[in-house]
Amino acid sequence: MDKGSVRAGERIDYLDAVRGLAILLMIFVNFIAQYGVIPAWTKHATGDGFTYVDGIAPMFVFIMGISGALSFTRRRETTGLRKTVLHALRRNGLLFFCGTIGTVLLYAAEGILEWNIFQTLAVAGVVALPFFFIKSSRIRIIAALALMVLYQLALTFFLAGALFQKEPAIPFLPSFVQSLALATIVIFGSGLDEWIQRGRTGAAAGIACAVFCGVGLGLSSLIGPNRPMGSITYLFFGLAMAAGFLLLFYLAARWLRLKRVPLLSTLGRNPLVIFMIASVFTKVLNVLLPENASALAVLSVAVALEAFCIAAARILEWKGVTIKL
Repeated sequence: MDKGSVRAGERIDYLDAVRGLAILLMIFVNFIAQYGVIPAWTKHATGDGFTYVDGIAPMFVFIMGISGALSFTRRRETTGLRKTVLHALRRNGLLFFCGTIGTVLLYAAEGILEWNIFQTLAVAGVVALPFFFIKSSRIRIIAALALMVLYQLALTFFLAGALFQKEPAIPFLPSFVQSLALATIVIFGSGLDEWIQRGRTGAAAGIACAVFCGVGLGLSSLIGPNRPMGSITYLFFGLAMAAGFLLLFYLAARWLRLKRVPLLSTLGRNPLVIFMIASVFTKVLNVLLPENASALAVLSVAVALEAFCIAAARILEWKGVTIKL
């Protein structure tokens, strides 16, 4: 076995760290989103543009693709293909159900129904699932890139004008289509499973970060990065950011002998449960803290919310509880 390679069933802490960072950022930006005192660079870009906030969802689904492929292979070898597929479908179905119930409980009283991250993950997971059957990681990577190009062509010649309007004819269809775009990142992430198993995470992450950043910058003058539409430059910048953090935490694990990234690895073990807890408290705190609150007040409450969620994650870890939705 090569130095740095991963054994079957072994938990990879630097993947938990990237996942934990994504959740940490999600909690923060979701809370501060409604406050005008917070600068635009720490919110989603409006229209064409890209901020670090726009890269959070791609970062999470990128790790979802890597861990999903590793888990799929392990389960297929131990329980068989049929049970593995049924497990994946049940998991994604539960994610979609929890997301739907969550939006009803949190927003129905205001007459609002939203498509949240849970539904996005569920759709992306189901769309990406058939590609996990492909044993060649290289083919999965090629397929993901091809699908990104096809999606951009469809976006340019049909989807942008037909779906992405201020008041779409079918309310959730644009969000569903955006989930399809993010599914391509899941598929690409799944193609890195062999690199990680062989201890070549640094090379894979470094190459992906450099290539996607360079190509994204080259294309951005022709095709702007647009998160709501899921444009190809948005996908490339999101992948570059995700691969960059993967490389960072991998190098910390290898060179600094840092087995776990404090706090982030803890959050990464139960990310979706912590996100559910944070969503409830965000809703309550947004009601209690007025929209014209000072920047200091907003940031103070945001930090307190983060600390509470980290404490909850630490308790779950201490109890040995890992909840996989």
